Amino acid sequence: GWAFGFERGIGAAMLGATLGGILGYLIARAVSANRVGTVLDEHPRWRTVCKSLARGGFLKTLGLVTLIRLPPNSPFALTNLVMGATRVHFVAFIIGTAVGLAPRTAFVVYGAAQAQQLDVRESGSWMMFAAKIAVALIAVVIIGAIGKRALDKATAESGT
Repeated sequence: GWAFGFERGIGAAMLGATLGGILGYLIARAVSANRVGTVLDEHPRWRTVCKSLARGGFLKTLGLVTLIRLPPNSPFALTNLVMGATRVHFVAFIIGTAVGLAPRTAFVVYGAAQAQQLDVRESGSWMMFAAKIAVALIAVVIIGAIGKRALDKATAESGT
């Protein structure tokens, strides 16, 4: 956003994040072995999510991937590893990754684009900039909470 403005910045950021996810997924899928199952046995919540992803239909998988990607504290690399190793439907992974990352990416790119246009000589510019960042952060937290609640419900319905 700061370097390219919002319109180009959001496209570049989304392309980079989605391609990064795809690369991580493909590497994990290529090199994973029984070790992934052992690690998943140590983390029951992730095991439940993986079972839901691996056994669900396309739309269920798409929804869960999207929900996993929504929270701002979602572990990007670990998610790529688990989804690649458990062989989550590839197209659902790509679409869910892009859709799930879009809100928080848009907020960050927008904030950076606003910083690019910030003129400190104007009175109130800093306050307006701080207010916009605060609103963006609040929105990301709310979106993350909604995603976490939905993910908790989905994993609870799976039996754990």
